[in-house]
Amino acid sequence: RICRMDDEASNLAAAAANAALYGGTAQGAKVMKELAELAMGIRHKELQGMVAKEALEGLQLCELHARRCVGVLLQGFSELGRGDQLVADAVWALNKITQACDATRQW
Repeated sequence: RICRMDDEASNLAAAAANAALYGGTAQGAKVMKELAELAMGIRHKELQGMVAKEALEGLQLCELHARRCVGVLLQGFSELGRGDQLVADAVWALNKITQACDATRQW
């Protein structure tokens, strides 16, 4: 059973990395960010409102999930009894993400 969980975790990690590097998944967040910024330049008010609403909702969902991911890493510190590797990995990942993304330091 442990081997199966290891394989599943590795497969999920590979899928996430692939989506971030090559897939449209990560590009979707970038497109929402760009549309949110462009919305102010749309002169047709109905279209402006619709684009702004959809972009804002998408960005809010992205942030919510990003906060959840950081929360999972923070939970690693409360799982001290589960092994040194868990804590070491949580510290490593938190260090990397806070260096790459200033907003995570505030969360």
